[in-house]
Amino acid sequence: TDLHSRVLGANDRPIAGLYCVGEAAGFGGGGASGKRSLEGTFLPGCILTARAAARSIVAG
Repeated sequence: TDLHSRVLGANDRPIAGLYCVGEAAGFGGGGASGKRSLEGTFLPGCILTARAAARSIVAG
């Protein structure tokens, strides 16, 4: 993903309309299930990436 939480394609360009946030975007280190993390430790990163995605969507 880029700084706007847009998913990047093979050419390193954003894929139109596709966003990814939180651990699905590779933020954190708890793994896809979060089993290797403490509860709540990745919440700020999830909020940050979701906010970046929302701002990008609203900005068009």
